[in-house]
Parts: sequence; structure tokens; C-alpha cells
Amino acid sequence: MLHKGCTMVPLRFIAESLGADVKWNPAEQKIMVAGGESGPAEKTQFDVILKIGQNQALVNGALKALDAPPMLYKGCTMVPLRFIAESLGADVKYDPAEQCITIALATAPPITPPPTDGKIGKICAFKFNDINGNGVQDTGEPGLPGWIIVIKNYSGNVVATGTTDSGGLCCLNVSPGTYTVSEVLQPGWSQTYPGNPGTHTVAVKPEQEIKVVFGNQEKPCCLTFQFTAGRQDKFVPDDAEPACRCCPSLVQWCYNDWNQYHPGQPFPGFSDFDATQNNLWFTHCFILPAGNCIQSAKLTFAAKPLSSGAANDTVTLLSGSDQWQHYLGSGNGTPGLLSNPWDSYPLQTFHLDLANLPGGVNLLPSLCSQRNLGVVMQDDTSIDYLLLEVTFCDCSGLFGVHKINNK
Repeated sequence: MLHKGCTMVPLRFIAESLGADVKWNPAEQKIMVAGGESGPAEKTQFDVILKIGQNQALVNGALKALDAPPMLYKGCTMVPLRFIAESLGADVKYDPAEQCITIALATAPPITPPPTDGKIGKICAFKFNDINGNGVQDTGEPGLPGWIIVIKNYSGNVVATGTTDSGGLCCLNVSPGTYTVSEVLQPGWSQTYPGNPGTHTVAVKPEQEIKVVFGNQEKPCCLTFQFTAGRQDKFVPDDAEPACRCCPSLVQWCYNDWNQYHPGQPFPGFSDFDATQNNLWFTHCFILPAGNCIQSAKLTFAAKPLSSGAANDTVTLLSGSDQWQHYLGSGNGTPGLLSNPWDSYPLQTFHLDLANLPGGVNLLPSLCSQRNLGVVMQDDTSIDYLLLEVTFCDCSGLFGVHKINNK
């Protein structure tokens, strides 16, 4: 987030991504950050000390000015990005054309132990860009330069560090013995190989070269948006909002469904939010912006039955030609969203994950290609509000996420 022209970020996320530890003193509103082995770290004292609302901080005992004071926002401590990253040994670059901020760990100088009687071994760590995230280097997945490799001995002490070259390789000399090889994870990336705990343990013999591999996948840039309809006011009648029926296919679906079960009878009509009249159907259509891939979508709505006739009411979700329908309550021969019949609840809030709807239905592919979601309620049920929360991600190089036109 931007605050007075300064990019503010969650402190714990950035600090821990750079290998630092964060402690919080609520009584003094003080944050203490101890650097990790990749920054100005391995100290017993705290490297950075900040206080909420203060424009100065202690960095390795020296007083430094801040572009903006630390602040609390929705339960998170927000701090100036450049200040905290550079204080922990990282480089920050801003591309104004792309409006993109890149954080990279500074290159670590190699630490190489002296040889033992001329008989030393070698550990070579290879890092690759695991684009598809399967933990194996496939064709077209290059090595990653500029990543820090750390080697620790059996006692847990760092004996060698180095940085991968242009081809993703880092070779370090070690004395014969047993070592743990790890990488310093860069912000915006996740490790795909090796598995937990994410390190290699190797036994090196004299004049032996051992190769270990690390795979990493770049995390996509994702943003979550909320699309709201109605008012979350528990059915206050004097501020009801109209529902949107801007998807013609949604209205036509209602007519077709009615005629299937009530041939020759006129359609009873539609209701808006906070309705109190029975026999009217509720429909609303969400229109989503075109563009990035949809990683997740969740629908929350508050509803209440208007009469005992609501016991067989259903909720239907429509996106393109795909649909999902479910009873709100039980007692209709199939399980409902509730364990009791839908006829006596004064108010109930429902939560639906569109990627994992009851019955194993996934509407994300259709939602991603069609960019709209229709919601239908039959027909003695009143709706207070709807909330659709959608996470959009950068589609480039993104695997395992539904993409546009992926039907």
C-alpha cells in the first residue's frame, strides 16, 4: 500500500522472507527484527528496532530516519519497504514503467575453509527455475543465477557460502565430513525441491564432488477483490437495493426451469434484496473484469425463509453453460447446505467455495472463461446481501490455476 508516497509492506512477511526473526512488544508498541544469515545477521542483539508512529529506528545501534513511520493496518505492522529490506541486506529496485518492485538479496562473499592435508571435497549446488512446479528440471527450465547457497557442518555452524553463477551452479570446497546444504529463499519464490525440510544432508569424502539440486517456482502476483450486492444489514426494509438481472441467460434459465415444473402457469416474477413477499424468485448477476486468471472465488450470502414453503428451496449458481444447484435445507431426499429443513431459520449465513462446491463441482473454469456468475434462489427465500470474493493472478507461467478461455 502507498502512504504519503511511500510503499508500505507487512513487516513480518518481508523480514521473514529475508531470513530474519520478528518479535513484537505490545506494551511498548515496539518491533524488534534480528537479521538472518543472509543479511547483516548472526548477531545476538536485534539489528533493527522500530516503534509504531515514530519516524526513527535503530539499525545495528545507529539511529536512522524513516520516510514514513511504522503503522498498524488491519492487524498488520506496515513499514517502508526500502528501509526494512536494505536494513536486512537486500537490494530494492523500482521499475516505473512496469510499476514493479524487485527485492534481491545481496551477493554473499564466499566462505571457504582451509584444505586438510590437501585432500578436500567439493559440494556443487545447482538451482533451476521450476516453472511448472513439479520438482523436476524439465526442458526449457533454466538455471537461476544470483542465489545464495549455505553449507553448515554437523554442529550447525556455517562453513561455506557462495552464489550461483549465470548457469545456476555454485561449487564450494569443504573438508571431508557431513554437511547440510541449504539455499536462501528469495522473496516471491517458493521451493519445489527438495521436500521438507528443504535441505540436503551429504557426506563428503576426500577429493569427492557431490552435486545437490534445488528447484524454485516464482509465485504469481495475485490480488483479491470483493464484489458486493445488497446491504449487510439483516434485512432492514427501508434501504433495500435492487438485484442485477443484466445476464439475459440467467433470466431465461429461470423461465425455463419454471416452465419445466409448472407448464402453462405464468412465471411469478422476481424479487430484490430484503424482499418480504413469497413466491418470487431472486436472481443476481455478477460481472467480472476480463484479464488475469482466477485462482479462487468464494460466495457468501445471508438468507432467511419467508414461510414453510421455503423448505424445498434451492440455490443455483450459473456461469455460462455450467451450473450447480443444491437444496438450502435437508428433508428433500438429498443432503442440503443445512442439516435441518429450510423453513424456520430467522437468518442464516452461507459460505460457498466455487472451486469445491458440495457434490465435487468446480465452477472456476467457467467463471474464468465467461467472467460472470449468476445466483438464483427459489422462491420463498429472501436475500439480505451477496459477497463474491475473487482472487486474480498474473497468468504468465502460472500452472494449476484456471486460465482465460480454458473450458
